[in-house]
Amino acid sequence: MSRETILQKILDAYPDEEFIKMDGYDDCIMGVAEQFNTLVLVYDKSKVIAKNMKLMECDYDGAVEYFEFNQLGSFLGEKTPIFLTIKF
Repeated sequence: MSRETILQKILDAYPDEEFIKMDGYDDCIMGVAEQFNTLVLVYDKSKVIAKNMKLMECDYDGAVEYFEFNQLGSFLGEKTPIFLTIKF
């Protein structure tokens, strides 16, 4: 199942919900999380960083620095997307 399909399924499941999404990162969306009765999009942190490397043509450290400052560090209100880190 493609990530674009996941986004479309989310939008179909919550037609009245307004989500804040990161332009160009639809393929990094994992799902929806709920906090304090607010639904927010959940992004896969490792996929976002990998996409940053590709889009910015930079190394891992540069992509992480950009992620931490510009994506993780951005607060856009209660609908600000969140990032999931999976480590085993």
